[in-house]
Amino acid sequence: MNSRLKYFLMPLLVGAVTYSCEQKDLEEANPNGELSAENTSNATSANLMFNETFEGSSVFDGARLQSGASHAFQVVGTPVFSGSKSGRFELRDSDPEASNGTRAEYLFPENSVGKERWYSFRAYYPSSGYKTDSNNDILNQWHQGSGTGSPSSTFRVRNDRFLMRIGNTTESRKEYDLGVQAKDTWHEFVFHFVHSNGSDGLVEVWHNGEKVLTVKGGNMYDAPLPRWKVGIYKDDWNGSETTDSKQRVFFLDDVRMGNEKATLADMSSAPVSAPQPSEPAAPSEPAPSEPTAPEADLTLPAPGTDLLSGDITGFTLIDSEREKGVLSLTNGTTLSLSSLENTKLNIQANTASSFSGSVKFELSGAQSKSYTDNAAPYALHGDNGSGNFYYGNWNPPATGTYTLKATPYSADGKAGTPVSITFNITASGNSEVSSSTEPVTSEPVASAPSASAGDITGFTLIDSEREKGVLSLTNGTTLSLSSLEYTKLNIQANTASSFSGSVKFELSGAQSKSYTDNAAPYALHGDNGSGNFYYGNWNPPATGTYTLKATPYSADGKAGTPVSITFNITK
Repeated sequence: MNSRLKYFLMPLLVGAVTYSCEQKDLEEANPNGELSAENTSNATSANLMFNETFEGSSVFDGARLQSGASHAFQVVGTPVFSGSKSGRFELRDSDPEASNGTRAEYLFPENSVGKERWYSFRAYYPSSGYKTDSNNDILNQWHQGSGTGSPSSTFRVRNDRFLMRIGNTTESRKEYDLGVQAKDTWHEFVFHFVHSNGSDGLVEVWHNGEKVLTVKGGNMYDAPLPRWKVGIYKDDWNGSETTDSKQRVFFLDDVRMGNEKATLADMSSAPVSAPQPSEPAAPSEPAPSEPTAPEADLTLPAPGTDLLSGDITGFTLIDSEREKGVLSLTNGTTLSLSSLENTKLNIQANTASSFSGSVKFELSGAQSKSYTDNAAPYALHGDNGSGNFYYGNWNPPATGTYTLKATPYSADGKAGTPVSITFNITASGNSEVSSSTEPVTSEPVASAPSASAGDITGFTLIDSEREKGVLSLTNGTTLSLSSLEYTKLNIQANTASSFSGSVKFELSGAQSKSYTDNAAPYALHGDNGSGNFYYGNWNPPATGTYTLKATPYSADGKAGTPVSITFNITK
């Protein structure tokens, strides 16, 4: 056993003991309500209450393994973060349940002494044993007992993203994105908690030495202080349920717990960045992950001229209140906040259908920001990957002139051609979209005129399998079906934020269709109004040449300016 404990005590249970499941858990965790202490060189600071390196004969001494399978935990010799051993966790969807759930977790004794605590560990997720899963894997819990229901704070993974969920009631818990779960490499996480149900609560998280989250306010229920659980719990495997994966294998090393006097240096093995002033994080706003590959700058074009090339095909202003695009942003656009229905805003970089990688955003001007989005849709302020766009400090954005530069990076970190636009944000007036050229996708046509006019500001190709826009459609676009991940397709007509009415679609060419959509978002094959886009007989669409005409109608039935584009679909 390689652990060290100082001042981590639970009051001895005295008098009559009622045999609730919760008390039974506590007693089984440690009869004396405390972790064992052992003097060892692994405890590198007097402020460390616990330091497990897996080098000794006894591991997690004082904590209890909750699992129904013999393969749940073992000490192994590879991979290791330091020393010669690490701890291997394995959970399978066929494992028998333990403590009413499918889990392989170590449960620590109750903390009834100190509300300020530090926690850290090093983790390795092999690509062979940790496949992408769209359901939650809960890797750390700060649990206040079975009488409180689900835990108030958790560290989890979903869709290869690290997430924190924090709140002081089940209804108020919010989710925060901490970045990509890279496989086949070691990750270090440090958590600093001031456990509290009130405004003095604090959660800070560092990933590989970089601070990625600060949340102030309540982070526990109005109940006893939480106890730590380390390992994996997957409630979507309870009973006979299954998910995208059948097995979760990962490794932990150098697990630490610190008292209120601990510091980041006590808890971390990674170089620590100089501390910077930090504000409470916006819910679910991912932490930046900056590509390191060199990038080639392009000279910014003159106002009124778009520079759209390669992987990035355009920009769309996103209404983060309604989670949808409201207009195309081109070089020289003037955006009036008074003309918008909502001012919680974001900007999406539209990418070619064949693109897979990350996009680095660099915003300068009235407000500045640098952020890298590692998964589609690619947005300046980030998103949760499921249609929820964040808005950061753009509620509303400051008025003034902005320059936005977006650089695409391939999956192996190679920089593509950056795209820059300059635009203006005003408090009042009319929004004016430049009538400049906007070539896109696999065969951009530089001379194609802009399709945007009046109420209809552009068209977006919709992937109806994933329910999201994948690229901008403009006059002359050639769309290759083989370059798309899915071919259940729809086309959305983007409209001005002030528009309210209906849009009539008239499609002719390889296939024909006439359809009127009476509510936003306006789509050729329709939608259910809640983010589910239909695809009709476009699964896939027939190859050939198409002309699409979209006519906006006001609420009283008056026709606006129709917009037409011609595009090609190839195999």
